[in-house]
Amino acid sequence: MKLGMMNRSLVWAAIGGLGLFLVVGFFAGIGFWEWQRPRRVDDTASRDALRIEAMEQILGETRLHAASATHSDSFAMATGPIDSDVEGLFILDFVSGDLQCIVLNFRTAKFNSFFKANVIRDLGLEGAEKRPSYLMNTGMINFPRGASTSRPGNSVVYVLDTTSGAYAAYTIPWRRELASTARPQMAPMMLLDAGRARTAAIRE
Repeated sequence: MKLGMMNRSLVWAAIGGLGLFLVVGFFAGIGFWEWQRPRRVDDTASRDALRIEAMEQILGETRLHAASATHSDSFAMATGPIDSDVEGLFILDFVSGDLQCIVLNFRTAKFNSFFKANVIRDLGLEGAEKRPSYLMNTGMINFPRGASTSRPGNSVVYVLDTTSGAYAAYTIPWRRELASTARPQMAPMMLLDAGRARTAAIRE
């Protein structure tokens, strides 16, 4: 009888010891995990910093340009790069058909360069029965340098009459040496090419 009671006591003692060991091990594991967490966060931050530094070394001085365009019932407006230092503001008047490019001087921060064209004439819309309705946007282009003192700007502005489907592309004759000394520029815009997206007449 006494031997049986001793055996049961030993069993319960063993179970109690095992339970205590598991509890202590559980809390010790939690403590170790919490102790390691700041190191893991630091390691992640270090890896992210290394990735950013590597990307900066690869990209170097790469510059990004983003053109934008918007319009109302009477005007359309868009921006596009002229050279590495400045953008141009392109404005199209739906009533007169006048297309302008206005450029801020990068030294004085004042508008002192003006270029102009008329899209009604260039698109062959004189005497049209319907009033033209325009879309306008800009794109980048890098023309080769020539012997002339003027060089086309880095933007092409595209104009589309949605009534007829006639479209045209323009740029400006840009003289950087004038801009560098804050001297004004004024010239006609350069019509690069034109075409018609809709070739068949629409019967009403």
